[in-house]
Amino acid sequence: MISKPLFMQSIKSNWGLWLAASLTMATMITIINTLIGTQTLTTFNIDMIGLMEYEIVLRVHKLSLVGLMETLGFNGEILNSWLKFDIQVMMDDMYYTIGCMLIPMIFVIITANKLLVDQVDRGTMAYVLSTPIKRSKVVVTQMLYLIVSVLGIFAVQAAAAIFSQLIVMKSVNASHILLLNFGGAMVTLAISGICFLASAYFNYSKFAYAFSGGLCVFSFLAKVLGMFGNDMFATVGLGVSTMKIFDYLSILTLLDTTSIASLQTDVPSFAFLWKFAILFGIAIITYTLSIFVFDKKDLSL
Repeated sequence: MISKPLFMQSIKSNWGLWLAASLTMATMITIINTLIGTQTLTTFNIDMIGLMEYEIVLRVHKLSLVGLMETLGFNGEILNSWLKFDIQVMMDDMYYTIGCMLIPMIFVIITANKLLVDQVDRGTMAYVLSTPIKRSKVVVTQMLYLIVSVLGIFAVQAAAAIFSQLIVMKSVNASHILLLNFGGAMVTLAISGICFLASAYFNYSKFAYAFSGGLCVFSFLAKVLGMFGNDMFATVGLGVSTMKIFDYLSILTLLDTTSIASLQTDVPSFAFLWKFAILFGIAIITYTLSIFVFDKKDLSL
């Protein structure tokens, strides 16, 4: 069903970019876990202890910390939200839906187009098809490489996240990390399917790059803008709830980190499952269409 020589050639041609993407993401998550772990073990805990001491003193005088701040003219609701602010949940949401996705999207845009349309545009696909390899086998082989490489990137990041969290925080929630990285991989696979379909459809790389690059940039910017409409940010006065409309315009929103985080609470939400199903469906449909389109289209060889 696949061509092993072509698969090995794809690895040889793209291993440098894959390695750079994997190591960059592994380094980023290691640094983030180190910084969060240090903050949690020092400053954050000290501040919370201080707040608790103030709370005890105020209760002796029949006041609450929030009530005192409201008396002084501060917004007590916002203060109360700050006290309940979970830095780990916030960082997971910002990293796995925004920061974490930029490098995989760049990798997918470049690699998906190198695997098909670049070769058609340069004429090298003619040499590949001059061998006893059917078009369907070519596209399936390239598709398999792209899927495996995406999964490999997130596997490296998950390993780095688990290891760094274990070293810095002395404990690790491996299932949570694996679920977040699985979600990131599912989003990237859905995006890669769309980019691969563009690579299979177009005969000129400039059109494929424009389509796939434009889609990824739009999704990324929409997610960034939608972040300011997030309930967490709006509640503490850092966002505007109406900005949430941008969330519905980005495929990155289908990685529901809030729902995943709720699995550690008394009221778990499994909303992330149907969103994963949508991402899986997008990947299946786009990759299947890619095989059909590339096998049937006229090639300018």
